[in-house]
Amino acid sequence: MTRHNWFARTPRGRGWTPITWQGWALALALVVVPLAFGGALGATPSVLAGAAYGAASAFALLPLLWMAILKGPAPRWRYVGQDD
Repeated sequence: MTRHNWFARTPRGRGWTPITWQGWALALALVVVPLAFGGALGATPSVLAGAAYGAASAFALLPLLWMAILKGPAPRWRYVGQDD
């Protein structure tokens, strides 16, 4: 069984970049979910609203990281010009 990666290693440093529509959809959700939640909270700032926004951001980030680990190459540091 072959592994179909949704993410690839970045050219430099440590991390991933999306390479399929599934990876791009998860990356887009990382932006859209907190923005939508922030819009639903309204314009009145409060400590509770800030905590809720932080929870929504973490809720969007955790699935992205989980899927990047499952559907991407093993994370490791890369230097400029280094091939896999």
